[in-house]
Amino acid sequence: MDESVVINSKAPMMLQYFVPFNFSNNRFSEICRTVTDGKQDGSGCWEETTFPLEDNTIIYSHVLAMMNVRENESSVCRSWKYQPEENDRYLFVDHRSREEQVGVVFSLSDIHIHLCKTGVGFVSYQAVFENCKRLDSAMLVRFQNRIKKLNFTNKQLWILRSRSNAGSEEWNNEPESRKQVMLGKKILELIPAGLRPEIQFIGTGKDDPVPPASLLFSYVCYNCEDRDRLKETTVHMAMGFDLRNRQSKETNQSCLELANDVFYYVAQGGCAISVISNAENEYFFVKNSPAAKYSFVLFLLLYQHCSLLNFTMRLYTDFPSDSQSYLGSSAYAEKMQDFLTDVDTFLMKSDLSTVSHIQSYNLFYTACRKALNIEEDKQSLRSGFESLSSIQRSKLALDREAQVQAEQENQDKFNHMVEYLAIILGLIECLSEGTNFIHRVHLLIRHPSELGATDYIGMALFLAVLVVVVILFIRIRMIRRAIRRRKR
Repeated sequence: MDESVVINSKAPMMLQYFVPFNFSNNRFSEICRTVTDGKQDGSGCWEETTFPLEDNTIIYSHVLAMMNVRENESSVCRSWKYQPEENDRYLFVDHRSREEQVGVVFSLSDIHIHLCKTGVGFVSYQAVFENCKRLDSAMLVRFQNRIKKLNFTNKQLWILRSRSNAGSEEWNNEPESRKQVMLGKKILELIPAGLRPEIQFIGTGKDDPVPPASLLFSYVCYNCEDRDRLKETTVHMAMGFDLRNRQSKETNQSCLELANDVFYYVAQGGCAISVISNAENEYFFVKNSPAAKYSFVLFLLLYQHCSLLNFTMRLYTDFPSDSQSYLGSSAYAEKMQDFLTDVDTFLMKSDLSTVSHIQSYNLFYTACRKALNIEEDKQSLRSGFESLSSIQRSKLALDREAQVQAEQENQDKFNHMVEYLAIILGLIECLSEGTNFIHRVHLLIRHPSELGATDYIGMALFLAVLVVVVILFIRIRMIRRAIRRRKR
């Protein structure tokens, strides 16, 4: 992109940034209260709000209601807006400009925190320029290349300080009044102090809590009739590349056309929409800019994308690779059930193929899904989900088998007790009848004529009881041997 494209300074411009982070999803309610109660040392506070969407008539109401931030069991997201007492102003210095120290002043506005029940959240903000007339496409691409990197001090980015005289509304932009700034630290300072230990920005470790980069959604109108140059600008804006990193013709050709003379490109680092300011686009894309609606569609997809990554990381980190850990212990049963329930709920809520009855929104939605690899990530998660479900089913089957076996052993023990009791009672009966039996046998040998029918019956009963006791004893011995073999 050797030549700059002129930006239409009278048309609306949106540079919306999203910074994703993770938190423990089972602490969603507590973290929400932390944000609501969060104060920033008297410099501002967070107020609960709805998603910043200007005109809600285009997006399907059920999609908006699901994401838009109602405090009930059906919604998946809640949002807060930062209400500052005074915004900082920043100076971006374009060292490559022919004019020395040419720069643009901007501030951060519409700062939001979005918390989703899947354990992901976003800090979102917009970069607003004080004088768009000094901007062209080359400076805007360089600005995007610098501002998206948050975790290092940028020599081209300064925070401006006011003049020392009280009451003056003017600002001194001289070098001695500037202070280099790490934009990530400034964003981190905006987050309520109670929330900071609860979250971890994606791509960072515990030792360095500053977010590494931000994801961009840009919507810019240009005074340009050269479609190829505008496509190249759109690709550079979406990818956040410096002009030295030229893109191939294949990449530029993959820049899609949303409508006549409206182009967009989606990359892993964000997406950009470029509008040619002509009579055909004046009403729908300039005067009535749909930028907020497209930004909402991207947010919906970033929620899906980051949630899928979060679930995949939980699958890898929360569950061991050794199968014996599952089969030999029931410690993971409850954790598996909670995880499977979370994934089931997420897939049920997020699998939306249509977000609008306007074709252009569906086209944009589909392109974003493809660029963010949502379908591949979802399929990977489903595979892990099914594997974990199989492990859980195997564990449940083993648990049921062990339970049945335990119940059978308890029943056998009870039967043994009954049989032992019967043996004991039989032995007692045998002892009590033993003397009479011996006496009757003696009479049978010496004086058989003295025995009556009752004596013969008593002798038969004694012998029958004795046989039953012997049989029960032998049966108990056989059952105990079978139980020992089964345990082996």
